[in-house]
Amino acid sequence: MNVRRFSSPILRKAWIPYFILIFTLLLSVLTMYFVGLETKENDGLRFNNIIERTQGIVNNELITYITLLEGSSGLFAASEDVTREEFNIYVSRLNLRQQYPGIQGIGYLERVTTNEKELFVDQAIAEGQPDFHIWPDTGQSTYMPILYIEPLDKRNEVALGYDMSSESVRKAAMDKAVQTGKPAMSGKVTLVQEIDQDKQAGFLIYLPVFRGGVIPATAQEREANLQGFVYSPFRADDLLRGILGGEKSPQIDFRV
Repeated sequence: MNVRRFSSPILRKAWIPYFILIFTLLLSVLTMYFVGLETKENDGLRFNNIIERTQGIVNNELITYITLLEGSSGLFAASEDVTREEFNIYVSRLNLRQQYPGIQGIGYLERVTTNEKELFVDQAIAEGQPDFHIWPDTGQSTYMPILYIEPLDKRNEVALGYDMSSESVRKAAMDKAVQTGKPAMSGKVTLVQEIDQDKQAGFLIYLPVFRGGVIPATAQEREANLQGFVYSPFRADDLLRGILGGEKSPQIDFRV
């Protein structure tokens, strides 16, 4: 009896270090768990902030490009007949490739009916484009061929004469621009400028040009008075590299 009463407190004391060890381990695990949750939450907040900042940068650049198109539409509003030379001089002054990295160019396409088609092509040839023709020639009643595009490099030159209304994604964006009287962005397309084997995803922004230089009040009037569009084509990889590629310590990677 005496031995059992003597040993019981000893046994209880022997468990104390183990209890403290287990308690300490559990406390450490819980601490690591909550620290991990807080770190993950902070990382998520930082990532979301970077995403929002990047989206803001891209959106601001696109607004700048839309402003360029609005200036180009003003050129056509101020003159009833903008020549190829005048358009070339105007866009050259903008210094696009140096001042606005990522933009492929600024172009102008004109609405042409079947009856106007032959005269339209003859005038384009007379202005210095001996190989100009409307393509694809689908036999429709109205065409939207690219008449001007600058800078007229090898890549952009192949787009001359292309009928934008012959492709559904482009046509949908142009229709939206006419309906609203405001700039409209197309969905994803492969630009006709993609002459290399490595083709990039692309998109376009259109701004309608109306006869008389004034935006008509209603969609019906806008459709009736539509002269054409000023537009810009964009190669997505080039655009994002141009906008974000200058960062010394990029915090985000992306893939198109």
